[in-house]
Amino acid sequence: MQSLLHAYNPLLHKVNDKTDVVSEEALSQHVGADKAQWADATKSYWSCIDGRETEPVFGTPGGDYSELLMGLAVLEKNAGITLTEEQVNDLFSSWLDTISAERKFYMHTDDHCVPHLLEAVGLPKDSDVRQIPADKVDAALEVVDQPQNIGCGHIKFALIHASDYGLSADLPKFLIRAFYKRLWSGDAEKLHLAVVKGPHEEKAVVMVKEAQTPASESAAFAPKLSPTFTESGAVSVFMAHPGFVHSGIRRPVASFVVKQLEERFAGASDVNESAVVAQLDELANVQLGQTVPRLAGHMPIYELSVKLN
Repeated sequence: MQSLLHAYNPLLHKVNDKTDVVSEEALSQHVGADKAQWADATKSYWSCIDGRETEPVFGTPGGDYSELLMGLAVLEKNAGITLTEEQVNDLFSSWLDTISAERKFYMHTDDHCVPHLLEAVGLPKDSDVRQIPADKVDAALEVVDQPQNIGCGHIKFALIHASDYGLSADLPKFLIRAFYKRLWSGDAEKLHLAVVKGPHEEKAVVMVKEAQTPASESAAFAPKLSPTFTESGAVSVFMAHPGFVHSGIRRPVASFVVKQLEERFAGASDVNESAVVAQLDELANVQLGQTVPRLAGHMPIYELSVKLN
């Protein structure tokens, strides 16, 4: 990874005409070679693009949750079915079987929604949302999928506007409940629930892409970058990695979908991984086109081209 860091040459390019709030010079410094943390994108969870994340991330809208959600939507389309909640629970468990405890599966909420959820089930606002008492779990599962209890904007919009996001009506809530049901069962070793803090302070959107196809030995490695930095106060950006999401999470999800279609749903086994990746890409573009205007329509958008010299 050290050799990759030495070869890292980020090129920042603004792609829309929205007014800058943070200077391009400051943004360029923030994503410079000394800020990148190289990691294997297949062995790390994928965070949301939310600018309140304080650590370097691999970013995709909604994180691991939304990538798997799109996979389940594509599975429904190819199998010609609408998944039940029981099927979603089972498929979520099967997905977790494919990842390591070190990688984990990511979803996030925030410190505004957590107290609301806790109060709704009669718990103190400072309780640990990751450890709901057994006698409160059923009540919590009844309300955890309500919009006011969802701290991720992308996930919240996908639930409220499921059709616009290319999703069946109940699929987002089924997967939310599957995550929390597993979390609160005590079998949470492979789950990572992030609780981001504070108000949104994002001033721009940064899309990290590859300027060229990397060498095969480095293809899985990508630069993690922090969305948060300071310039005359709290400043952050929405940090997305569309140039690396295929190797990191989308192809593994596609492979999982193909396997489930072959093993669980007769007559859908002729769908190959490349076709599923293309469907996932199409759905991701639809969803990005819904979320960006809602969360960042007024912000400048930059492409960060990562060139490995």
